[in-house]
Amino acid sequence: VAADFGMKKVVGTDDFKPGFDVAANVAFAPVVVDAYFSRVNEKNYLSAQVAAEYEGISGDVYAQNILAEDICLGADAEYATDAITVGAGFWMTTESKKMEVSGNVEYAAEKFTAKAGATFGTQIDVEDSSYLRLNASVESSTIIPGATISLAYGPNTNSATGDKTTNLLAEKYGSVTAKCTIAF
Repeated sequence: VAADFGMKKVVGTDDFKPGFDVAANVAFAPVVVDAYFSRVNEKNYLSAQVAAEYEGISGDVYAQNILAEDICLGADAEYATDAITVGAGFWMTTESKKMEVSGNVEYAAEKFTAKAGATFGTQIDVEDSSYLRLNASVESSTIIPGATISLAYGPNTNSATGDKTTNLLAEKYGSVTAKCTIAF
């Protein structure tokens, strides 16, 4: 358990407003429970997550902004064997009615790792708000000693902001990225 407390002076006044947060992490193998509460600027925030792992299967269920009007609820799970990992996830918001469902698979061979995934999202009750994002990649750090090479396809986003690119062709069809990183 951890906690912080602070006082913030309100600009232009002599008033001080308190702010604090409390975080708890409790583990009883194979279950881990995380909870977080904070009060900032007279608003309360509460989030919680329960995660578990057992014999190659891991998953979690979470709720964010529990005390807000637009709560985010979600769950995801993953199953891993020696070479293959398969996962799926789901999240939704209660008031804005946004939701997303995703799935992915990863195959780790001796010389390369291949990944593929798909995400479907929509805002319920909003016409033309649905989207489908596909991604795939292959990467190797053993084909060329001292170098990691990769080839990937996915939706094109601005990594700094998460916004879609202004390139209309890449926005509509995604982009392919080839990369080689050499270590000296």
